[in-house]
Amino acid sequence: MKNTFLSKTIFSQATPVLGAVALSAIALVGMPQSAKAADTCGPGNDWVDKCTSGTDWFNSNAYIDLWLNFDPQTGNPLSTPFGTQLKFSGPTHIFRGDPVDAIIGHPLLGNRGTINQHLDVIQTEIFDLQLTGPGGLKLIAGDGIGNLQDDQVHPSLYSPGVIIEQPGNSALADSFFNVFFELQGTALGPLRNMNPAILTANRGLAGIPPDKFTHGPEINPCPPQPFPIAYCGGPVDLWAAGADGEFWTNDDINVGRIHSETHEIAIPEPSTAAASIFVGLAAMFGLKRRQQSNKS
Repeated sequence: MKNTFLSKTIFSQATPVLGAVALSAIALVGMPQSAKAADTCGPGNDWVDKCTSGTDWFNSNAYIDLWLNFDPQTGNPLSTPFGTQLKFSGPTHIFRGDPVDAIIGHPLLGNRGTINQHLDVIQTEIFDLQLTGPGGLKLIAGDGIGNLQDDQVHPSLYSPGVIIEQPGNSALADSFFNVFFELQGTALGPLRNMNPAILTANRGLAGIPPDKFTHGPEINPCPPQPFPIAYCGGPVDLWAAGADGEFWTNDDINVGRIHSETHEIAIPEPSTAAASIFVGLAAMFGLKRRQQSNKS
């Protein structure tokens, strides 16, 4: 299978010293491993009910366009923002459980589905994302164990999601993920989002993996995109740890704000045998060549 996810994200200025970051594109493409790939689910009525648990893992490449107004090597503010494109590569792992009647009282997902003896809900989890970029940058997400539980000591990068059959149309399902990520290797130290980046599919899924099917009409409009399905996210703040070096101890520094994200999935040609994973994530790296070329 092959998915291509393209992300457009904007970070606004949050402090006069640290400044803002803007991300304009992420594309993730990878080759699947055959060790434990879940079978295709769908299409057809009640396809969610018949979809069994499985794990997919594969190597991914992330292509990221961004601009920023502070020097990520020194932490000093810049008078003129600059932008560049970066590439991140590494392994990605996703787990999905068996279909259930409903999810009740989940700390991040809340209540999903209705208790009606209909197995129309699938819980999912991005449990291990390890992408390496230029200059020692690394982008990570997930708690490391694919079991639909938060297995990490607080603060966790546990990133759960849900697939849920649409009411009145059992051939389509809604989907979203709550993603916690960490960017490592910046002059400001690791950067995290305190609240999850909630990424919602703009169309009903006709089956999974999503690159194998023609999906439903657009129900959650995203910015213009060439692909048949996209995951879109709203605002979320980005933070650096405070003086104690620990996250979420009341001295964290707000370094930016993600205004929007779009993760798009491309349908490949039949001869293609690659795979990818969506992830609504940002990165910082000081490449000033584009800034200089723009001035010339």
